[in-house]
Amino acid sequence: MKDHERSRSADTVFALVLLTLFAVLSFFLVLIGGNAYRSTVARMDRNNQLRTTVSYIANKVRANGKEAELKTVNGVSVLALKERTQDAAYVTYIYDYNGFLCEFYGAETDLFSPDDGEALTQSAGVSFAEYDGVLTIRAEQSEGAPVELSIRVRQNDE
Repeated sequence: MKDHERSRSADTVFALVLLTLFAVLSFFLVLIGGNAYRSTVARMDRNNQLRTTVSYIANKVRANGKEAELKTVNGVSVLALKERTQDAAYVTYIYDYNGFLCEFYGAETDLFSPDDGEALTQSAGVSFAEYDGVLTIRAEQSEGAPVELSIRVRQNDE
Protein backbone atom coordinates (compact mmCIF):
# COMPACT_ATOMS: atom_id res chain seq x y z
CA MET A 1 0.00 0.00 0.00
CA LYS A 2 2.83 2.38 0.84
CA ASP A 3 4.50 1.66 -2.50
CA HIS A 4 1.28 2.46 -4.27
CA GLU A 5 0.98 5.82 -2.41
CA ARG A 6 4.66 6.63 -3.12
CA SER A 7 4.16 5.85 -6.78
CA ARG A 8 1.06 8.02 -6.88
CA SER A 9 2.91 10.85 -5.07
CA ALA A 10 5.86 10.58 -7.49
CA ASP A 11 3.45 10.65 -10.46
CA THR A 12 1.79 13.79 -9.07
CA VAL A 13 5.12 15.52 -8.45
CA PHE A 14 6.31 14.56 -11.94
CA ALA A 15 3.11 15.92 -13.52
CA LEU A 16 3.42 19.18 -11.55
CA VAL A 17 7.09 19.58 -12.51
CA LEU A 18 6.22 18.91 -16.15
CA LEU A 19 3.34 21.41 -16.01
CA THR A 20 5.60 24.04 -14.38
CA LEU A 21 8.30 23.45 -16.99
CA PHE A 22 5.73 23.84 -19.75
CA ALA A 23 4.44 27.10 -18.21
CA VAL A 24 7.96 28.55 -17.79
CA LEU A 25 8.98 27.63 -21.35
CA SER A 26 5.73 29.07 -22.70
CA PHE A 27 6.39 32.31 -20.82
CA PHE A 28 9.89 32.59 -22.30
CA LEU A 29 8.51 31.90 -25.75
CA VAL A 30 6.02 34.75 -25.35
CA LEU A 31 8.82 37.08 -24.18
CA ILE A 32 11.00 36.20 -27.17
CA GLY A 33 8.08 36.70 -29.54
CA GLY A 34 7.26 40.07 -27.96
CA ASN A 35 10.84 41.30 -28.35
CA ALA A 36 10.94 40.18 -31.98
CA TYR A 37 7.66 41.97 -32.66
CA ARG A 38 8.87 45.14 -30.91
CA SER A 39 12.10 45.28 -32.93
CA THR A 40 10.23 44.62 -36.19
CA VAL A 41 7.79 47.45 -35.49
CA ALA A 42 10.63 49.84 -34.58
CA ARG A 43 12.49 49.00 -37.81
CA MET A 44 9.32 49.50 -39.86
CA ASP A 45 8.70 52.88 -38.18
CA ARG A 46 12.24 54.06 -39.00
CA ASN A 47 11.91 52.97 -42.62
CA ASN A 48 8.49 54.56 -42.91
CA GLN A 49 9.81 57.85 -41.53
CA LEU A 50 12.67 57.82 -44.05
CA ARG A 51 10.41 57.06 -46.98
CA THR A 52 7.93 59.69 -45.86
CA THR A 53 10.70 62.28 -45.61
CA VAL A 54 12.01 61.52 -49.09
CA SER A 55 8.51 61.38 -50.59
CA TYR A 56 7.56 64.70 -48.99
CA ILE A 57 10.56 66.44 -50.53
CA ALA A 58 10.00 64.81 -53.93
CA ASN A 59 6.36 65.88 -53.95
CA LYS A 60 7.29 69.45 -53.03
CA VAL A 61 9.74 69.51 -55.97
CA ARG A 62 7.17 68.04 -58.35
CA ALA A 63 4.48 70.47 -57.21
CA ASN A 64 6.84 73.40 -57.56
CA GLY A 65 7.70 72.56 -61.13
CA LYS A 66 10.59 74.33 -62.75
CA GLU A 67 12.44 76.45 -60.24
CA ALA A 68 14.37 74.21 -57.87
CA GLU A 69 18.01 74.76 -57.04
CA LEU A 70 20.58 73.77 -54.46
CA LYS A 71 22.42 76.53 -52.69
CA THR A 72 23.99 77.57 -49.42
CA VAL A 73 22.23 80.27 -47.41
CA ASN A 74 23.72 81.50 -44.12
CA GLY A 75 26.00 78.46 -44.02
CA VAL A 76 23.19 75.92 -44.49
CA SER A 77 22.76 73.80 -47.61
CA VAL A 78 19.18 74.20 -48.76
CA LEU A 79 16.92 73.06 -51.53
CA ALA A 80 15.33 76.29 -52.75
CA LEU A 81 11.94 76.05 -54.47
CA LYS A 82 10.92 79.35 -56.02
CA GLU A 83 7.37 80.39 -56.74
CA ARG A 84 6.40 83.51 -58.63
CA THR A 85 3.05 85.25 -58.47
CA GLN A 86 1.88 88.46 -60.08
CA ASP A 87 2.77 90.46 -56.97
CA ALA A 88 5.92 88.85 -55.57
CA ALA A 89 8.38 85.99 -55.58
CA TYR A 90 8.37 83.44 -52.77
CA VAL A 91 10.83 80.75 -51.82
CA THR A 92 10.61 77.52 -49.85
CA TYR A 93 13.85 76.32 -48.30
CA ILE A 94 14.04 72.66 -47.30
CA TYR A 95 17.08 71.76 -45.23
CA ASP A 96 18.50 69.55 -42.52
CA TYR A 97 19.22 71.43 -39.29
CA ASN A 98 19.98 70.24 -35.74
CA GLY A 99 18.67 66.72 -36.37
CA PHE A 100 15.43 67.82 -38.03
CA LEU A 101 14.20 68.23 -41.57
CA CYS A 102 13.05 71.85 -41.69
CA GLU A 103 11.10 74.03 -44.08
CA PHE A 104 11.08 77.81 -44.36
CA TYR A 105 8.58 79.65 -46.56
CA GLY A 106 8.76 83.37 -47.18
CA ALA A 107 9.23 86.15 -49.68
CA GLU A 108 12.41 85.86 -51.68
CA THR A 109 13.57 89.13 -50.09
CA ASP A 110 13.00 87.91 -46.49
CA LEU A 111 16.07 87.31 -44.36
CA PHE A 112 16.60 83.62 -43.75
CA SER A 113 17.80 82.12 -40.50
CA PRO A 114 17.84 78.31 -40.09
CA ASP A 115 16.13 78.73 -36.71
CA ASP A 116 13.12 80.35 -38.39
CA GLY A 117 12.12 77.20 -40.26
CA GLU A 118 9.49 74.78 -39.12
CA ALA A 119 10.78 71.38 -37.99
CA LEU A 120 8.92 68.74 -39.98
CA THR A 121 10.42 65.48 -38.74
CA GLN A 122 13.47 64.10 -36.99
CA SER A 123 16.34 63.31 -39.28
CA ALA A 124 19.71 61.62 -38.99
CA GLY A 125 20.72 63.49 -42.13
CA VAL A 126 19.11 64.60 -45.37
CA SER A 127 21.26 65.67 -48.29
CA PHE A 128 20.64 66.78 -51.83
CA ALA A 129 22.70 66.45 -54.99
CA GLU A 130 21.93 67.66 -58.49
CA TYR A 131 23.55 66.52 -61.69
CA ASP A 132 22.37 67.20 -65.20
CA GLY A 133 18.81 68.07 -64.19
CA VAL A 134 18.40 65.09 -61.85
CA LEU A 135 17.91 65.83 -58.16
CA THR A 136 18.93 63.06 -55.76
CA ILE A 137 17.50 63.13 -52.25
CA ARG A 138 19.30 60.98 -49.69
CA ALA A 139 17.92 60.38 -46.19
CA GLU A 140 20.17 58.76 -43.62
CA GLN A 141 19.20 56.79 -40.57
CA SER A 142 21.21 56.02 -37.46
CA GLU A 143 21.41 52.35 -38.41
CA GLY A 144 20.73 50.55 -41.65
CA ALA A 145 20.85 51.61 -45.25
CA PRO A 146 19.97 55.12 -46.39
CA VAL A 147 17.02 55.80 -48.68
CA GLU A 148 17.67 57.59 -51.97
CA LEU A 149 15.31 58.96 -54.57
CA SER A 150 16.26 60.62 -57.83
CA ILE A 151 13.83 62.79 -59.75
CA ARG A 152 14.22 64.82 -62.88
CA VAL A 153 13.69 68.52 -62.35
CA ARG A 154 11.86 70.11 -65.27
CA GLN A 155 13.74 72.85 -67.01
CA ASN A 156 12.17 76.21 -67.91
CA ASP A 157 11.73 75.23 -71.57
CA GLU A 158 9.81 72.00 -70.81
